Amino acid sequence: MARGRPKSDKNAKTVSLSVTPEAWELLRQKAQNLGITRSELVERVARGQIQSDLSVAAEIQSLGEC
Repeated sequence: MARGRPKSDKNAKTVSLSVTPEAWELLRQKAQNLGITRSELVERVARGQIQSDLSVAAEIQSLGEC
């Protein structure tokens, strides 16, 4: 049994993701608050199960195009 790591999903794919140290820490804090791993947090955001600021970013971008 691997220490410190939850049992992995056999359908999961290992990928590399580059984020700033600040973003990595924010992901850690948010995941810890939810009682899940950072990987699970990213998975849930991607599936729309956890709302993110993506709609705000899209709105700001569209305003800039006006």
